[in-house]
Amino acid sequence: MTSTDSINILIVDDEPKNLTVIEAVLTDPSYRVMRAESAEQALLSLLTEDFALIILDVRMPGMTGFELAAVIKDRKKTARVPIIFLTAYYNEDSHVLEGYGSGAVDYLHKPVSPSVLRSKVAIFAELHRRERESARANKALLAEVNERQKAESELQGLNEALQRNVFERTEALESLRRSEQRQNVLLEQSRLMQERLSDLSRQLLQAQEEERRRISGELNELIVQSLAAISQNLTSLRSNAAASPEEIEDRIVQTQRLLGETMDEVRRFASDLRPAMLDDLGLIPSLRQYLQEFTDRTGIGVELKASDTVEELDSGTRTTLYRVAQEALTNVALHAKAGRVAVRISTLEGGFSMEIQDDGQGFEAGGPGMGHNEGLGLLRMKARVEMIGGRLNIESARGSPTTLRVEVPTRGNRLKDRNHYAG
Repeated sequence: MTSTDSINILIVDDEPKNLTVIEAVLTDPSYRVMRAESAEQALLSLLTEDFALIILDVRMPGMTGFELAAVIKDRKKTARVPIIFLTAYYNEDSHVLEGYGSGAVDYLHKPVSPSVLRSKVAIFAELHRRERESARANKALLAEVNERQKAESELQGLNEALQRNVFERTEALESLRRSEQRQNVLLEQSRLMQERLSDLSRQLLQAQEEERRRISGELNELIVQSLAAISQNLTSLRSNAAASPEEIEDRIVQTQRLLGETMDEVRRFASDLRPAMLDDLGLIPSLRQYLQEFTDRTGIGVELKASDTVEELDSGTRTTLYRVAQEALTNVALHAKAGRVAVRISTLEGGFSMEIQDDGQGFEAGGPGMGHNEGLGLLRMKARVEMIGGRLNIESARGSPTTLRVEVPTRGNRLKDRNHYAG
């Protein structure tokens, strides 16, 4: 019999020999008898175990059996556990009444007949066993009902999906029969979309290579050169044994400074690739830190206003908004000649919008004056947004501020049609 099938019985008495006698009387492979020599030990056992019966001595130091019984009955978890009082001293009717009044189901006087005690314990053990079996049966029945309800719901969903599928297929066939010209138009649109996808794939690959080249160049220019300088300093320290303490100290200070600068650059690269704050704290704190670093680096002031509910978006969508903001601000720093940027994130029906507006010189969106890297940046942003079912639009003209607007849906929603910026 496993520990989960055994019947737990708690015996409480401040006399160890009495506990030993009761344990001997209740020797049964189906019983798991636990002993407590004080009210405190009994309460600790009741916190961790479930018991079918408590056999409780009335006369104990500190908290009496009557007081312990009252505490047990006051607790929701143990209120229904049967209690049998066993005492050699409190034999008057008033004590018996007090015992029953504190919640006991029986009140026995010592010395008690072993057969009587075993018989009474067996009754409560059987009641507990049946109650446990009934609970298991109810749980299994409830699980079966839930499974059947789930299966019925799934079957209903499949039937509805099948009906929709049949209806949609019928409508499609009827539409094709009515208009051969429409079919030709759809085929032509499909061909154009495939060509556009191929072109986008080539441009995205080119953009990735540009980004790899940029990262490689920065790594070589900043980090590799710093590491080479650190290596040279260490080599000099090792080979120049006759150097004065001041020269050695200068070399160490210089090496520590180079290490610090290199570590800062590595952290910046790591943050650019995937800021840990984005996963740990969310989109808004990550954007605030990036915008502050952007302002410190470029001198361009940035104001952020964002709805806290944007943090309810899934991780992929929040990452997309963060990357678009990075790319947009990089374009502002490189091309816009702006002094201020405003970033606003607000709710839409079925989603969120992020608007980035600068006070720079603007450009003709898609025009011949747009720089190669600027065009690739816009391409990367558009591809990211479309991958999550969103929209990206640009409003810009030469000599005017530029507004970039991103609209992304929440999970399970589609964006409502609305007027878009030209771009």
